[in-house]
Amino acid sequence: MNKAFEGWEIVSRRLVAYADEKRSQEKNGENAWVDRGQRACLRALAERLPRHGAMVADEVGMGKTRIAVVLARMVKESGGRVAILVPPGLGYQWRNELRMGTVEPPVFLRSLWQYLEAWNAGDKKGVPWFDQDIVLLSHLFCNWRLGVSSANWRLAMLPELFAQWRVLNGRSLPRNYHGHRFLEDEWVKNAAWSIAAAMKQLSPDATWRKHMDGVFHDLDDNWPELLSAGNYAQNATDCVHASLEKAVGLGFGCFDLVIIDEAHKGKHDDSCLSRLLEMIFQPQSGRRFSMTATPVDLDICQWALACERIKVNGQALAIGEMTQKYKSAVREVQQKASLPEVRQAYKNAATAFHQTMAPYLFRRSKTECESVRIFQQHTGLPSHAYRWEEAISIAHDALDEYWKQAICAVEALSVVVSQNDGDSNRIAKRVRLTLGNGHGIAALMDQIHADEEERGTGDFSPEADIEDKAGVEGKRLARAQWWMELLGRGFDCKDVLYRHPAIRAAVRAIEEATESGQKVLVFGRFVKPLKALVDLLNAREMLRSLRDGRLWPESGIREEQRAAVACACEQDDFGWSLDEVDNKLKDQYAELEKARGRFRRGIVAAIMDGLATTVQIDQRTKSLFKAFSKAVDQEKEEENKNGSLVFMSRALFEILNEPDKMPPPDQCFSAFTQVVEALSDKDEGDVDGDGQLDEEEAKQLWPDLLERLKEEYDRNEGGFARLMYGNTSPSSRRMIQVAFNRDQSFPKVLVAQSMVGREGLNLHEACRMVILLHPEWNPGVVEQQIGRVDRLGSRWEKEMHEAVAKGDSADAIPRIEIRPVIFKGTYDEHNWNVLQERWSDLRAQLHGVVIPESKTKGDTTMRVWADEVNGYAPDFSPESLFRDA
Repeated sequence: MNKAFEGWEIVSRRLVAYADEKRSQEKNGENAWVDRGQRACLRALAERLPRHGAMVADEVGMGKTRIAVVLARMVKESGGRVAILVPPGLGYQWRNELRMGTVEPPVFLRSLWQYLEAWNAGDKKGVPWFDQDIVLLSHLFCNWRLGVSSANWRLAMLPELFAQWRVLNGRSLPRNYHGHRFLEDEWVKNAAWSIAAAMKQLSPDATWRKHMDGVFHDLDDNWPELLSAGNYAQNATDCVHASLEKAVGLGFGCFDLVIIDEAHKGKHDDSCLSRLLEMIFQPQSGRRFSMTATPVDLDICQWALACERIKVNGQALAIGEMTQKYKSAVREVQQKASLPEVRQAYKNAATAFHQTMAPYLFRRSKTECESVRIFQQHTGLPSHAYRWEEAISIAHDALDEYWKQAICAVEALSVVVSQNDGDSNRIAKRVRLTLGNGHGIAALMDQIHADEEERGTGDFSPEADIEDKAGVEGKRLARAQWWMELLGRGFDCKDVLYRHPAIRAAVRAIEEATESGQKVLVFGRFVKPLKALVDLLNAREMLRSLRDGRLWPESGIREEQRAAVACACEQDDFGWSLDEVDNKLKDQYAELEKARGRFRRGIVAAIMDGLATTVQIDQRTKSLFKAFSKAVDQEKEEENKNGSLVFMSRALFEILNEPDKMPPPDQCFSAFTQVVEALSDKDEGDVDGDGQLDEEEAKQLWPDLLERLKEEYDRNEGGFARLMYGNTSPSSRRMIQVAFNRDQSFPKVLVAQSMVGREGLNLHEACRMVILLHPEWNPGVVEQQIGRVDRLGSRWEKEMHEAVAKGDSADAIPRIEIRPVIFKGTYDEHNWNVLQERWSDLRAQLHGVVIPESKTKGDTTMRVWADEVNGYAPDFSPESLFRDA
């Protein structure tokens, strides 16, 4: 807090100088780290930030983070402080980007415990948050569930800091302060004293100190309420939860810049991100900079909310009105493009919308990417055609008799079951809405079989059941029960999802891609079908491996996979029984163990050789390798056959995927580096806070890393397909990400739950195909999902450049493939149609495609009108202002 911020004009000069320097480097053939479009954004920020906040809404995968890193660096070099708010799970990637941008990456702060740990009395070198130039915060930092059962230290910051505030203002401590059970935590006391001591050095007019006065002024008469745990629950009548958040926020100090990553998240006032933004204090001169590829998704009026988030509050009303007018003009011109007056009205609305938003918004389109331009030039196709979309359709006539009956039964249930039927209505509705994706039908099977066990066996006769009921209502309920039982007749509850048409169709498409050397990213919403897909893919790959003589890391069929293996045997027509598969696995496992043993015996020396020949080695990696090798030596002495060497070699064996030979030393060392980077954050284990991990600190850290290795690799199961969902630990997610981004290693297929893998993750280095097993309703979510593989430096870019260099025909130029799974005749088909309409609206709002090519249908005149209208679409690209950035 001792440095003075030099101001936004100085930041602007530094941004322009940086852009000039990188432009010169690029002209000289050097690696500029930021490309022309990113430099244009930096110049635009230099022009706008002295006046107000700004947002960058580039399409997915265009390098928004690098723009933010450069901006943070220039603010820091100008004596300012920066808070970076990041979704959970992305701290690891943000720290890497900061490091590449020559900014020392801070700790990723996730919890209140971590926050208070900065004032741990035993940590003599701990630096209070208010004295740190850059603070990296999780969006969920203030996701505190507080109440009467909460530990006192979680609640004590507010009363403890309030007491210190009274002393700071020359008053006595509150009544009953001494000895109260609430106020005994040492870390909290240290934090409150530290903040008050820092305030004491400031004049009463200093903005941070005045902010503290504002936080506590209205609490002066509420001391007893601050000591009642029940008042801290968010739904309490006398809620002091918001005041606690502001008290914690005081410990962060003042920030000159707040960067909000994935700013479209948590738009509601009571969301964690919204509350975090209320917690973070900025002076009047402070600025906010937000980043998102999808600032609007379902409603163009969200532009006003996006502007409020960057503190453009005075313009929110005008922006809201203008976006509504633009939305209406878009609708009108899409329906009546033939009328000149309608086209002119759209032009007027688009111009006004652009003038309103341009001061705050920058948005680069993929059409500005060099790779997309090259694709368009060599194929003659529209720029957006680098993405190829083709549905994986399941038609009625391709279904077996049971699934045809199932569709009829589900539709009949939707008619027969009444809103008043309670659980029956809920189950029937869920099955109808999710028949196409499998969610609900497995639960229904479980329920049906449980009912059968309770009733015992008997005749399956709808007529008999109906006759047992009295009156019309009884007959209706009996018919509903009959249709439910019909659904349950065809399948065993254990294998219904392995036989589901959508899952089987997805399996065929995935295997076709992997057999051609591709990796596949699959997104879905519902965990049970996703698990079934992973199990079936692994079972089928296991059988192929046994057939083709390839090693598979299992010595026998586990109980939980028997149903999947049985279905795979039947579907692949192997003609093997489960016992035969079991025996084949046992026979080949001995050979696998021999290959692993050879790898284990040579891997430490190979890593050491790679380390010796590597020019630039991170001190952390070197220390961790020494800790690993010492642990290996100690385990040999102790005859520990299940320690560091086993699990590290297993990780490297899978990642390098060379079962028959030892890979070159440089590859072994590179893989080791990737593994240890994925296992921990860059500053983890740095006990003395000197920014380095010495050998003693690495030795202390190694047992924790070994436990994470065990968590991920203590599994004797195939990894052809992996599932990433809510229960997947952060270290496992990072390990999966590392392996998925390598061409030859497992997993070949990553199946991700939508809420886990849709934002921020880089999964593009070895994959250019996305399968949407459960397409979303929200086009913004789908854009984020596709953005995991549609990024700078992607496999698609590499393959496209190679194809162009070889002179391949336009048809042979690769594309990013998007494959939604559509079960015809089910609710999923309706879902997809609605998504397509919303996606079209999103393209009109964000991509300038107001009238898509599909609407012209070969009509030359309509094509002319469409080109005219699309030419009027607002353009927020900074390259239009700074062409030679």
